[in-house]
Amino acid sequence: MREYRNMGLEAYTSGNAARNLAGTRYSAVPKGHPVVPVPGRARKPETRTDSHVYKNRQKALQMNGAYALFLVLAVVFCLVMCVQYLNAEAKISEKTIALNHLSSEIAELTVQNDAIDYDINSFIDIENIRKVAKQQLGMVEATGDQVTIYDKSNGEYMKQMGNIPS
Repeated sequence: MREYRNMGLEAYTSGNAARNLAGTRYSAVPKGHPVVPVPGRARKPETRTDSHVYKNRQKALQMNGAYALFLVLAVVFCLVMCVQYLNAEAKISEKTIALNHLSSEIAELTVQNDAIDYDINSFIDIENIRKVAKQQLGMVEATGDQVTIYDKSNGEYMKQMGNIPS
C-alpha cells in the first residue's frame, strides 16, 4: 500500500486494476465501458527470433531417444526401490509383531515361574526336614565338641533360612 502512495496516480492507473478487462470480477472499470490504455506508455516492440534460434529452441524442447531411455530407467529404478522399501517395511512389521508376542510369552512364563518358586519355597519347612533326616536318614544331633564357633568378617556372606533350634 505504501508504494502506491509514494508513486502517485500513475502507478495506480498502470497497476493490476487498470489491466483487467472490463466486466471481470476485480476490474476497476465498470461493465460495458471500454478499457482505455494509459497515455504515455509505449508498447514494447515485438522482437523476432532468428530462424537458427527458433530451430535450436525446438530441438531443445524435443525429447531424443537417449533422454527417454534415461527417464524410463529412472522410473524403473524408483519403482524397484519403492517395492524393496515396502517389502522391508512389511518384514519389520512382522518382526515387531513376533517380538511383541514373544515378550508377552516371556512375561507369562516369568509369572508362572515366580508362582512355582513361591510354592516350592512355601513347602520348605525346617522342622519337617529335620524330622525326616533324624527318623528316616539316621541323622544325629551334633555334640558340643563337634560345633565350631567362628566370628563373621565383613567380606563373608551367609544366608540363614530359619531359626536354628537350641
